[in-house]
Amino acid sequence: MTAGGLPANAVIMSAYLILVIAALAPAMATYLLYVAVSQGQGPFVVLGLMPLFYGAAMSVAARTQNRDQRGAYEVAARLDAANRELERRATYDAVTGLLNRASIERALDDEINRQARYGDTFSLIMMDIDGFKALNDTYGHETGDRVLARLGEIFQEELRDADKPGRWGGEEFLVILPNTQSEAAIRLAERLRQRVAGEHFEDIEALTLSLGVSCGHQSGEDRPALLKRLDDALYGAKRSGRNRTRMAA
Repeated sequence: MTAGGLPANAVIMSAYLILVIAALAPAMATYLLYVAVSQGQGPFVVLGLMPLFYGAAMSVAARTQNRDQRGAYEVAARLDAANRELERRATYDAVTGLLNRASIERALDDEINRQARYGDTFSLIMMDIDGFKALNDTYGHETGDRVLARLGEIFQEELRDADKPGRWGGEEFLVILPNTQSEAAIRLAERLRQRVAGEHFEDIEALTLSLGVSCGHQSGEDRPALLKRLDDALYGAKRSGRNRTRMAA
């Protein structure tokens, strides 16, 4: 690939064609001159026609080069678009538009490392849709997917640009809140809970969330241990009656 985004072989072939024509022009002129003289034609007739021949040949070569370049640009543009689409699919969940599981795990590892190195505080919110299996069984998976997609939109509307929401799996979501203390994280979790509880979802009567909140990771705690504390808080909220927020121990 060249600096301009063209496949190198297309540029080389076009340039090669022009060089071949330029190299063959003297030989062609000599040949035509020989033919003209052998047939009794004056050499000046051939010499007069040579600029026309050379110009026509170079015009054909130039048009060929332009066509090759346009085709190469189109191929490069399609390849670039395909690569961007592959990257998007590898990063984001297809239903919600949020980060997928692998991406949110990498983002969480980055926050844990940043806290260990620089002391930056972060908080986490784990959310689970109350009764989502029953919702799917009653209304169907298409309705369930529409609910998930709408939740993805709500989270992006309510969160800051720096926050990282992701689909953890099924009906569970994880939100990473950089530079956020526990009090602010709880306020945000409650705002999300109330927003969803008050939202009108097409085809279903009501929807609620249970949420667990954790502030950073404790000294010596790895990712699995941090997530277990967060998960315990989430299911503590569910056991307490659902549609509520619980702070991790």
